[in-house]
Amino acid sequence: MADIRNVEASKDGANVGEPTMSDTGKFSRRDFLRKSVLGLGLGALAGSVVPAAIRTALAEEPSPAPSPIPKVKRRRLGRTQIEISEIAGASDSLGERLLFTAAWQAGINYFHKADVLFHNEWARSILLKNREQIYLDVVIDNTGEDGAYNEFERKRQQIGSDYVDFFKVHSTWKTVEDFKTTRGALQAYDRLKKENKVRWLALSTHGANAPDVLVAAMESGLFDAIQPAVQNCGDNFARVLKVAQEKDVGVICMKTGAAVQGKRAEFAKFGDPAKPFQTYYRYLLSQPGVTAIVCLTKNMNNLRENLGASGQPMTKSEVDSLRLALARAPAGYRDCIACGQCHGACGGLAVADIMRYRMYAEDYGDHEMARTLYRQLPADRRLAAATGQGVQDRSCPYGLPLVAELKRADQWLG
Repeated sequence: MADIRNVEASKDGANVGEPTMSDTGKFSRRDFLRKSVLGLGLGALAGSVVPAAIRTALAEEPSPAPSPIPKVKRRRLGRTQIEISEIAGASDSLGERLLFTAAWQAGINYFHKADVLFHNEWARSILLKNREQIYLDVVIDNTGEDGAYNEFERKRQQIGSDYVDFFKVHSTWKTVEDFKTTRGALQAYDRLKKENKVRWLALSTHGANAPDVLVAAMESGLFDAIQPAVQNCGDNFARVLKVAQEKDVGVICMKTGAAVQGKRAEFAKFGDPAKPFQTYYRYLLSQPGVTAIVCLTKNMNNLRENLGASGQPMTKSEVDSLRLALARAPAGYRDCIACGQCHGACGGLAVADIMRYRMYAEDYGDHEMARTLYRQLPADRRLAAATGQGVQDRSCPYGLPLVAELKRADQWLG
């Protein structure tokens, strides 16, 4: 395929005056030309046409071409045996044609929330020409069998493929008991599997009990892959990864971008200070048991930074040191791990959900979805967030200033 390049031209801001020295101690060609032209006395040329040679001498040299898009490495996704890109495509951020094409050419072959992207004809054409090399998942939010079945079928038809690789149950089970007793989505998966419309079963989840639900799901032997929200797992992330390795379940980390926002100082100590997301993604990909990560990609520079994490693992000592630095870093709202310990103290207010909606708006730029979700909350819950009424400011075990953060969330979402 043709190479896709991003046009990222920038002007050289150097002043025309005394020439500057290069790192080697020599004048650059442009400095020499500028000094020579200035020596001619351009004032004497007033009222005449500046010769082409002088115009050429003064012209800006072409800006350097942007760095190439890195190629992504691939890893085996658990017992499925398929090889997927270490950086998975977040379909809700790859809707621009040039960006998607660059991601595909760089080697991204797994796409999360595939119906969001592949309803576009130009994306679907690439998919159908390369169907056996591309892996897709769709999110299933329905808990009932018919609802889950119909949701899957609607999304599959939007994609335009005969099958989807992963039927991904998404946060429908809030507790382990829910998982054990609410089986409609699993029955829908069984039907679709018999109809050859799906290949594997996955689970993505976030919330107060996410680690326990993930572990229970993996221990059931039913799931081929999981997508944990790494923020929600907190100190239990290592436990989740250990079970995944024991059961040979693939792990694709999600909700990875928000963790970076308040921790830039820590990431600056362990990698390029200008690329904090890349440092965090390297850290996640260095965790035993992690197969890949989903990360948002807003432009070509984001894509370069994200893909630059692939194939660049940290040493164990670097991982341990960064983990300690993150644990000691000041808390911020993005460090809410949805532990749920504040809910009782705050009259049952779903603080974790509101924080997550704010993240969608502030960090991911998805204001429409975030506001829709927020407005679905009862009016008294939104009032509590807007005013702080009934919120116990010091009830967060991690020291988050809940009143201030909820008020800011309401400003974003109200």
